[in-house]
Amino acid sequence: MTADEAAVAAYKRERTEKILAVTLGVTVAAAGAYVAYKHHNYSVDKIIKSGTMISRISSSSNAGVHDAFYAATDKADITKYIGALGRNYQEQGLPAYQKLMRNGSDIKIASEKNALRGLRELSKNKGGYVNDLKKTLNDAGKVFNNDMTAAQSKTLTKALNSLDKGRIDGNVYSALNMNFVQRDSPAVTEFYKHMASKGYGAVMDINDQRLSDYMAKTPVVIFNNKDIKVEAVRKLGEAQVNKAFVDTAGELSRKATIDGLMSIIAPSAAGATAVGAGSAAVNSKWNDHIVKKYREEHPDTQLSYTEIIRNYEKKRSGKA
Repeated sequence: MTADEAAVAAYKRERTEKILAVTLGVTVAAAGAYVAYKHHNYSVDKIIKSGTMISRISSSSNAGVHDAFYAATDKADITKYIGALGRNYQEQGLPAYQKLMRNGSDIKIASEKNALRGLRELSKNKGGYVNDLKKTLNDAGKVFNNDMTAAQSKTLTKALNSLDKGRIDGNVYSALNMNFVQRDSPAVTEFYKHMASKGYGAVMDINDQRLSDYMAKTPVVIFNNKDIKVEAVRKLGEAQVNKAFVDTAGELSRKATIDGLMSIIAPSAAGATAVGAGSAAVNSKWNDHIVKKYREEHPDTQLSYTEIIRNYEKKRSGKA
């Protein structure tokens, strides 16, 4: 290099190093905040405050509340369930109803950590409970085997392996969580009784948070419903369900992108350089999912991969 070229190269290198230093600092801070949030979410109990609007989607117009039931209180989750679960019912030729309820008193939600602690206590102190637990998980594997997501199937396999080794770990609790509305399961009903004795009335639905296709934000399973009153039951129309589905169809993609990036960033600051590649890989997988689903629904389509994605994005943005 000439002296001038060397000076320019040195300037560019110094500027690049400063940019990387700033970017790296922000990335490490973001990763730290994310890890802290995940730990808090795992460890700390929550409350559904008295008078909260609680939504449940089902194929039944029954206005009563009985046993344990899945529910949502977060506005975005409510819309997601209207779109995803409502659409699922309608595609099966079933009606879809939204049941709107309010709780007359606070409902304490067990954190995942405290729910696991309760499961360990029950397994240790109640004779025969572990056998009931194994039966529930084995039955679930037989009944739902073909309908499980990859994450659900993997969790169930790990849970059964842990039970065979005499361990009650997070996988065992997650697998039981997948089956929390099995009304004929002693393992489930005894778990609810044990948690109720500790003042809890609900648990986080971690199955729909990270194992099922819903990827909801704060879904819950409510098992203490004595102070819950149904205010309305309304039948969902096809247009309403379809709009909710389109409005929230991209949530899985965005959540997968965030989780995917953080799994790269958190282990080391060096991961910052892989952010672009990680995001592209996640989006590519999501596009593959969209195209596969479209072609299954339209086997005679002549649209190309790119055209399907373009039409999907137009529909999502309301430009179609």
